[in-house]
Amino acid sequence: MKTALMATAMIALWGVQRVNASENYDLLGHKTLAAFECAIYAEMAGDAQQRDRLMALGIQDGKEVLIAIHSGAVTKAGENKEIPEIFGIIMDRYKNQSDDFVLGRLFEKMSNVADAIFSNGLPGSLVEYRKRADDAFDSKNCRLL
Repeated sequence: MKTALMATAMIALWGVQRVNASENYDLLGHKTLAAFECAIYAEMAGDAQQRDRLMALGIQDGKEVLIAIHSGAVTKAGENKEIPEIFGIIMDRYKNQSDDFVLGRLFEKMSNVADAIFSNGLPGSLVEYRKRADDAFDSKNCRLL
């Protein structure tokens, strides 16, 4: 009887850990995308130190998410909302490519998102260009990543 109760408790605990791991990968996936977007704002603002820090963070966290997908630790991206759907879209489109290539495509997608700060046209000066990028960096709370 005790053994059966222990087994049931262990199975329940494993399920809770699996859900927590999935939630962590969801957050890590979103953090990856945010780090890439913020790295682009930092580049536009002329802040090489922040750009490098955020790129490294995005690559590190993104690789962890891709490893989790490959290993089956989480279901395929976009299913059950465990990680951002864009991971699954990119992975499906570039099935036989390396993780570095996939991360490059994710960075490219976030570059398109970041470029939206210039949807009304490019500013007339480099100073204004950098100010707009720096304002976006601050409004997205990029320093908190």
